[in-house]
Amino acid sequence: MVLYGVIAVAMLALCFASTRERVAPPAQQKSNLNRDLRDLFTSRPWLVLVGVLLLVLAAFVIKGSVSAYYFKYFVKREDLLGPFLVSNGLAFLAAVSIASQLAKVFGKKRLFMMAIGIGGLVIGAFYIAGPTDIWLMFGLQIVSSFIIGFNSPLVFAMFADTADDAEWRTGRRTTGLIFASAIFSTKAGVAIGALIFGLILDYFGYVANVTQTPRSLHGIILSMSWIPCALMLLAAALMQLYPLDEEMMVRIESDLKDRRGEV
Repeated sequence: MVLYGVIAVAMLALCFASTRERVAPPAQQKSNLNRDLRDLFTSRPWLVLVGVLLLVLAAFVIKGSVSAYYFKYFVKREDLLGPFLVSNGLAFLAAVSIASQLAKVFGKKRLFMMAIGIGGLVIGAFYIAGPTDIWLMFGLQIVSSFIIGFNSPLVFAMFADTADDAEWRTGRRTTGLIFASAIFSTKAGVAIGALIFGLILDYFGYVANVTQTPRSLHGIILSMSWIPCALMLLAAALMQLYPLDEEMMVRIESDLKDRRGEV
């Protein structure tokens, strides 16, 4: 952990030193935190993205947390947990590498909705897997992780669009505040997911390190399948309210360039 920490700090320092701000706030803008917060909480795109991020992160945490319980008590093959999680990470990285190209074809909003909606349904299919259906479990994990992986770069690209929309509507640039809220929402989603998972285990009567009852096993299976599926489908439905599609962003970016005197 110390080694990873040192590497992370070095990479953050390198990122900070090599990054140059490309969009400056309007020259006449004065700092006004109260106004910026008021503008933020009246921004429909921002409110939708925060709600979606909370739901998606909660779903991720529930499914990720239950995986160890799933393989220990349901599959009874704890040795498979490591390869299972590695397959998840590799599929996720593969999706991230091509997300920008697909976003040009489908648009950010549509691709994001497809990723969490279809990926959620694939996760729901874990419900039909029996304890010996190892290949089915790995297949569902790889396919769902690949599909859902598109959302990771997309959500932050859409927060950037939200910053452009805020400047377009209010004449004020609040990029830092918007991205800080995105990071806060990420942490909050993780905390909410962990809380929900703990409540699920308690509700279904989970007791550690003993043979689980049919009821507690059912709770573990639901946490691996339909519960995260439901949260992701709800997030996809909420995303319908996000107003910044590709056509709208072209208009916003064109108007902002005119205001800034950019060619």
